Amino acid sequence: MKSDASAIFIAASCIFVAQQQNVELDAGKIVIIIILSFAYVSALPNIPSASVVAVVTILSSVGVNAKGASLLFAVEFINDRLRSGGVALSHLYCAVFTYHAVEKDFKNIKETDKVGDDGDAESFDGEVVN
Repeated sequence: MKSDASAIFIAASCIFVAQQQNVELDAGKIVIIIILSFAYVSALPNIPSASVVAVVTILSSVGVNAKGASLLFAVEFINDRLRSGGVALSHLYCAVFTYHAVEKDFKNIKETDKVGDDGDAESFDGEVVN
């Protein structure tokens, strides 16, 4: 799954809007909300407020008036900013982890980069000598 937190936000938002409008959700509708939210997350692009569009679509598909989703725009603004910071931080952690995992290999490549065919430590300037 690309973004589990977005799927949880979409499903929770749909259930919140339905409860706010006093709409009874049976188990079948809740399962449909969960399945559709996971399907939308795998297809949604990472653009701001894209999950609100998914919430409106899911609410329409389970028979809930989507006008109550307008409250989610304020929450989605904050959610997008936190999500962007989290993504940037996770990319930073991955880059640092990868660097430390292959740091020894980088040093070995730098040391053996100029070794000739005979294994001697003479500099190799790219010329082929027969």
